[in-house]
Amino acid sequence: PIESDGNNWGVGYESRHRSRDCNDEETASSSSANVSAADASSTVDNNINSNNDSEPAAAVQTGNETDNDKLDDKPATTVDSNLSDDKKKKLINKSDRSVAFDPLTVLLDAAMEGDPSQIRACVSVDISASNEEGITALHNAVCAGHTDCVKLLIELGADVNSADIDGWTPLHCSVSCNHLALTQLLVRSGAAIYCATRADFETPLDLCHEGGAVERFLLDEAGKLGKDNEGRVYAVADYQPERSDELALRQLSQLLVVRGAEPDEPDWFWCRDGNAEGYAPKSLLSLYPLGGAGASSEEADQNRAF
Repeated sequence: PIESDGNNWGVGYESRHRSRDCNDEETASSSSANVSAADASSTVDNNINSNNDSEPAAAVQTGNETDNDKLDDKPATTVDSNLSDDKKKKLINKSDRSVAFDPLTVLLDAAMEGDPSQIRACVSVDISASNEEGITALHNAVCAGHTDCVKLLIELGADVNSADIDGWTPLHCSVSCNHLALTQLLVRSGAAIYCATRADFETPLDLCHEGGAVERFLLDEAGKLGKDNEGRVYAVADYQPERSDELALRQLSQLLVVRGAEPDEPDWFWCRDGNAEGYAPKSLLSLYPLGGAGASSEEADQNRAF
């Protein structure tokens, strides 16, 4: 199987193992950051003494200079009128002290905690951006079971086939969590059923709970690939041929399956793209276009009968 590399954005965050724990309710990293910020603010506040004429206690010695030397010449919001002008300028206005969190960390935490409004507020972040482990907001929302956030992220253009450093996609996560509704939503939004992990080449089907509704749904969808929709399938990622009999794929391109998998090439379809024909890896093909409408509530109800 051929899988597409996920992006590596190099932004710190929790380990991917947390993202894969379906029952993990541990507070996200921003919570500890908030506590630290509060402690820091309290320390500064307690060190300010506006009722005596001594030098403000907020000055902290750092090498040969103090923090006072770095303060902007802004008066505090409220100051003692008996203080000298110089000391007034050195008072720290606590309202001007704020802690800035990395936007990607905020987005990942919002997805993990199920906060759609915070996700919408992260307008400055690529919705498909990942941390150094390859974890995206969609991974987190799926593993935490936040259906509303998953729908929102897909609507905002999140890549449903983004893989972490081990090749785990959001579909791997939903299947391992045995979440039927999210599995349906991801597949019908363009998730590749045959995408494989890097080390052990496991597909979502390999992770199914034996005989469960998720497995039955995926088997039914896998049987449609290359047959339904008049044989049309969609490339979920770019692919550069490694052999002369392979097709070059462009993400979002539509292909026509001429022949399905064969015994000697079980992981490939023979496809046509315009006037060109050749093998295309099943792991990069989907029955639905990326960002598709997903499963309707009626279809979801019907599929629960599997």
